[in-house]
Amino acid sequence: LSGFHFPASLFSGGLGLLFGVAVMGHILASSLAIRVGPWSYTTVLVALAIVIPAFSGAVIWNEPLSPLDFVGLGFMIVCLVLSVQKKSDDKKGSVKWLLLCLLAMLCMAGVGLLQKTHQVSLHKEEVTTFLLVAFAVSFVCSLSLYFIGRAKGGRKQTQEKGRKGRLLLLLFAAGLATAINHSVNLYLSGALESVVFFPVMCGCELIGVTLTSLLLFKERLTLRQWLGLAAGGCAVLLLCI
Repeated sequence: LSGFHFPASLFSGGLGLLFGVAVMGHILASSLAIRVGPWSYTTVLVALAIVIPAFSGAVIWNEPLSPLDFVGLGFMIVCLVLSVQKKSDDKKGSVKWLLLCLLAMLCMAGVGLLQKTHQVSLHKEEVTTFLLVAFAVSFVCSLSLYFIGRAKGGRKQTQEKGRKGRLLLLLFAAGLATAINHSVNLYLSGALESVVFFPVMCGCELIGVTLTSLLLFKERLTLRQWLGLAAGGCAVLLLCI
């Protein structure tokens, strides 16, 4: 993706390290929150953290805001709340669950702020270094967590070779998608105003997942979810005006 071009600086390396920690912190905290608490409310709470980087452009970098931006952000919040379907087996919330949600929200907000900070700096061309360091840190963190989990609970051996092959293919595809996603998002975080990019990115991701579940996995959407998708569409139009 970078054409093997590696401009580097301590600034990009340091931010990349923090970015990798923030990404893994978000994944770990949100996963643990889903394990001990309600899936639907966890998803909504963590997604609402996007409000912080959305307004960071105006607060920190003096980007302009219009009334339509506030209306569009409001519609996006409605989209996030309505698009997530509550499952019948959702667990009840607890103090531990709430703390994990807050940690996941903080990490998710950090992801957006670090993206924006890098792309408005003089080192914005050093995307390769930033992402390489971030992915290296994420790899070390995830590998450490894998061995910790393996030592505590052991691992089940997969007997089917075909199943192992599908798993490796899925891992490869997820890694490639993640690399492309972060490369594009990192560029857009600097090219677009924060109040436009972050809500649209988060909302379109949720809408995309919901539509994929409908078209690919033949899941049925409730009226609440259809209203959420409609609100998301309105939000995208308003934020882009």
